[in-house]
Amino acid sequence: MKKKLFKTVMEFENAIADYFSACGQAGTYPDEAGMILALGLEREAYDRYLSGEEGKGFAASLKKARLRRESIIVRDLYASEKATTGKIFLARQANNGGLSDKPGQEAQTMTIDVKINGGKNGGMFD
Repeated sequence: MKKKLFKTVMEFENAIADYFSACGQAGTYPDEAGMILALGLEREAYDRYLSGEEGKGFAASLKKARLRRESIIVRDLYASEKATTGKIFLARQANNGGLSDKPGQEAQTMTIDVKINGGKNGGMFD
């Protein structure tokens, strides 16, 4: 088993906050790949943290970071007319909230019983 990079959730959240702060100072969007790199993680380790395998608090921290990124995109979409198409593309990615202009529809199983009157010895046209 690999050594955990972060001993506490608070340490983890502080590292995430530092990443968002650095992005704000640089005027850049805090993307997921950039955050993974800033945290010093590899994708596999990030996925373990996100799944809760390293602890539920770590997963909750990453889910809050995703919501924060989604909020930044949406606020920027409404605040600026620059690069709107690119921002919408970002907002539609699952890791950024999965924005959709169609309401979600779940697949449903449907059964239709049809009774046909007609034919030999029972219909109108015999």
